Amino acid sequence: MPRMAASLSLSKPYTSLDEALSALTIVDQTLREQHDRRAIFTTAYLVITGAINQRIKDDWFIDNQWVGQYAVCFANLYRQALLAYESGDLTLPKAWRFSFDTSVQNKGLLLQDLLLGVNAHINYDLALALHEVGIDPQRQQRYRDHTAVNQVLQAATDRLQAQVCDLYAPVLRLLDFAAGRWDEVLASFSVTKARENAWLTAVSLANARDSLERDGLRGGLNDRAAVMARLILSPNPLNPWLIRALRQVERVRPWWQCITIPVLEPGAVPSPKAKPV
Repeated sequence: MPRMAASLSLSKPYTSLDEALSALTIVDQTLREQHDRRAIFTTAYLVITGAINQRIKDDWFIDNQWVGQYAVCFANLYRQALLAYESGDLTLPKAWRFSFDTSVQNKGLLLQDLLLGVNAHINYDLALALHEVGIDPQRQQRYRDHTAVNQVLQAATDRLQAQVCDLYAPVLRLLDFAAGRWDEVLASFSVTKARENAWLTAVSLANARDSLERDGLRGGLNDRAAVMARLILSPNPLNPWLIRALRQVERVRPWWQCITIPVLEPGAVPSPKAKPV
């Protein structure tokens, strides 16, 4: 297992979104240079975080300062997960361990590496980030900003999905039956639903009567994200011949040459400010 915590300054918390983006860019470059498959998620995360940062600078959200704090907190949770893994910390959340082990041990496919990271960051980290930054006192306003982020994510992830399809499309067209299995996996993973569940969990954490209730909620969050990680990995034993075919595609077109950070242009997405209160 690589040990990069010191060289990447993972122990230093991010204090701004610009700082987080700069630090994560170094992480991404380092992982790519080592052909470490954890870079697949990091690249996607950079695209999405950069898009949110631009919307904040455009004064697009209702409370841009709150969204910025929430995004920084969210980035710090990813930093902490990387640090915990690099340090051999046994308290690392289960979903992140599934994600990092799969990538570092080269056990999954590009699509699985990407989804495992997204799962851990949204299905586990997001509710904790919302709770840490606080959803009160203007809960409804903050919920609108939280859901408005979905529109920004959609604009960014469409391009990332296109890159994955470009890598795998040739073999999937030849393997229509197997492709149906992947469609089921993708359909079962909805980022919008996961983000809504994260909000509901953050509400439960905010409403919890004591630390015992909050610990129970965090434990349930840890378990549910781990279950989703297992589901993301489940096609492997079911279709070993498909895995071999897709692996061959990755050898012909290495993943680090196919997954790049796209140039995002501002889209015509309505600001949450335009919605009636």
